[in-house]
Amino acid sequence: MIFQSKKTAWILFLLGSFLISQIWATETRVNSLGGTGFFIKDNTNVFFFPATILEFKNQVIGELRYPGANNSYTLGGHFQMGNGIVGVYLNNPTWLNPPPNDYGHWSNVELSRKIDVIYGFQTSSLKWGFRLSMLFDRAGSDEAGAEKESAHYLALSGGVSGQNFDIGLLFELPRLRWEYDQANDTWSGFGLGLYGRYFYDLNQTIQVIPVATLYINPSSTKYDPGISGAEIIKVDLNNTKFSVGVGIKYAMTQKNFFILGTEILGYDQLKGSQGSTEGSLTRLTFPAFYAGLETWLNSWLIARVGATQVYRKETQSYKYDGNSSSSSTYLSGFKMFFGLALAMGNFQLDFSINEKLLFDGPNFISGTNEPISNRISLIYNFK
Repeated sequence: MIFQSKKTAWILFLLGSFLISQIWATETRVNSLGGTGFFIKDNTNVFFFPATILEFKNQVIGELRYPGANNSYTLGGHFQMGNGIVGVYLNNPTWLNPPPNDYGHWSNVELSRKIDVIYGFQTSSLKWGFRLSMLFDRAGSDEAGAEKESAHYLALSGGVSGQNFDIGLLFELPRLRWEYDQANDTWSGFGLGLYGRYFYDLNQTIQVIPVATLYINPSSTKYDPGISGAEIIKVDLNNTKFSVGVGIKYAMTQKNFFILGTEILGYDQLKGSQGSTEGSLTRLTFPAFYAGLETWLNSWLIARVGATQVYRKETQSYKYDGNSSSSSTYLSGFKMFFGLALAMGNFQLDFSINEKLLFDGPNFISGTNEPISNRISLIYNFK
């Protein structure tokens, strides 16, 4: 049971620790290009814009995100089925981060890895796509009164794409539940996302790409200690994310390009309330820059360089028994990324290079235990 004096700390703890949001595509190629996923056409786009699967048919894709962490790997494939394309992904991240709690509940189940099934087809000049995502996890005993935990995730996504535009819509239902005898603890809610972009050809070498995203996620945690007369603790949460940006792509040749994306305004707010206690954490990005260069060094070797520069204001505020306070901090950050890809016939191997090796050299020179690559993607294109 949480006493009244702990309500403010509880709200602020949730706000500082909880974020349920979709992130922009960050697999190996996109990561090496500075996180420019929404500004370029890449097979990672299919999770936001399902209709784009028609542009990446007949592929087998493997994502190895963290060295040695098998549970972070994903295997997927896009296959021709009649007049459409079917995609299946196993062990794909949900990118959800459920709220913690004081009791250690939900410690044996995860809302982290799901199965995706995508279907895309074309009618006249438009492409259509749909995605179904599922996750089920369970721990504990089914015996009456025994401790048990469960995690469920269901998402439906649809999209339409034309020659110069992509639109995607997402609806998701995450849920975590813990039960022990008469006590139970539940977190649930829904997420709704809308994503859009347009490719405008200014001339033969310059393309302008405006992008907009919106994501809302109301949810709540409810703890019932299962004791007669005991207080039932409920915390309401609401996460709202909105961003607008524009990218400029300069095609030096058919295969070599430079991309500069700007997030003109990014808004991310999480509100929480429990009775008379309210709190919020607001992140305002103004602006952020994402840049990437991709060039073919020869017929089998591709080099990539990317960078991000982010300026952000974070404001944390709360209201409790008529008292209120607010504090803000200003943050900025810069990071560079390096990548290489080997193209061998129908097979391509992408590496996100550990930049420390550029200074220290590989193991036989420096004796370092640092991995050569932070992330690897494998793509096999078949006919």
